[in-house]
Amino acid sequence: MAIIREVIDGTKIKNEIKSSNIKSAEYDTESKELVVEFNNGAKYRYDGVPHQVYTKFRINSLYNNYWVLIGVISNKPARNPRKTG
Repeated sequence: MAIIREVIDGTKIKNEIKSSNIKSAEYDTESKELVVEFNNGAKYRYDGVPHQVYTKFRINSLYNNYWVLIGVISNKPARNPRKTG
């Protein structure tokens, strides 16, 4: 996983990502909401993600595996993240 582009817009951090699974991520520093868009077009929203957990996700290139990502976000297995759209 590699971040291709990052844009900060108010409280939102938007990342375009080059990955076999993930297309983009958007994190709201105020609401602690993370939206992850996958290459297949699916989008999932994760609520209550601490900023330090998002930072780990953003800077650590080892998180190319979806289930590892979920473990990092929630600190526990996430079976039913909220699908958006």
